[in-house]
Amino acid sequence: MENTVRKTCLHCSQPLKGRCDKKFCDDYCRNNYNNRNKAGKNLPPLVKYIMRALMKNREILEDMLAGSENVILVKREELLMRGFEFRYMTHQFVSNAEGPWKYCFEFGWRVEGEDEVVVGRR
Repeated sequence: MENTVRKTCLHCSQPLKGRCDKKFCDDYCRNNYNNRNKAGKNLPPLVKYIMRALMKNREILEDMLAGSENVILVKREELLMRGFEFRYMTHQFVSNAEGPWKYCFEFGWRVEGEDEVVVGRR
């Protein structure tokens, strides 16, 4: 008796043709399946919030530096209006000459006085 169990794609459930160990129809289904599973990790809500804040901070700093030099001076209020959260950073570097730089991945900032911030790219 021949085994007639047909395997289906893990993403779209279409019948699979080809190798016996095949799991997906094509690269599209494989990528979507893996992306969905990776995004669906059961991370605690606080971790998800911090990751979103870090990514948003990075995006804001990148936008501020778009089309300019590696370092600019901006108003603290402008960063706050865009949703920047100063308490979230990936690392910091303390320069004896300039003081502490806080980084969000490759983009950093250093507070200058009360209402100005130096934004830079590492």
